[in-house]
Amino acid sequence: PDQLVAAANLVEIVGVNQATLDIYRAPSAEALVEFSRGNNLTPDELESFLQQLIAFIEGTTFSIDTNEGAWDGAEIVTRIRASIPSEYRQTWSRVVTIVADITEHTRAEQLNTRLGRIIEDAVNEIYVFGSENLRFIQVNRGARGNLGYTMDELREMTPVDLKPEF
Repeated sequence: PDQLVAAANLVEIVGVNQATLDIYRAPSAEALVEFSRGNNLTPDELESFLQQLIAFIEGTTFSIDTNEGAWDGAEIVTRIRASIPSEYRQTWSRVVTIVADITEHTRAEQLNTRLGRIIEDAVNEIYVFGSENLRFIQVNRGARGNLGYTMDELREMTPVDLKPEF
């Protein structure tokens, strides 16, 4: 870990755009650069840095979704892609890194997964169908068991197919 911190401290950030400052909630590029020094990195961030070095050694693009700390202490989830332009592969003197804030997207996915489990495991029958074509989008386990259809079969059906009198 000490050598990894030493290597991280060799990184010189030469440019930071406003979008990156906004993602990390940093007041300035200088503050973000200081905050990004190896001595301030969490064990997960050091592991991410190690994986980035391995990708560069292998000549590939580094990509990771990771939990990070913002300058103000908030936890954020970022998608980081980093690569070395071909003309700098021998020296590693330029690395292009793109950072996207996927915090809200990740939280929405987690909520969707939790809600999906709640619906799937509910004792009551639950049917979710599209408002335009009325085809079933989701039918929970209890309802599928009572109806005797698989989810694939139900996705081709509408409530009218189950109860034509409706």
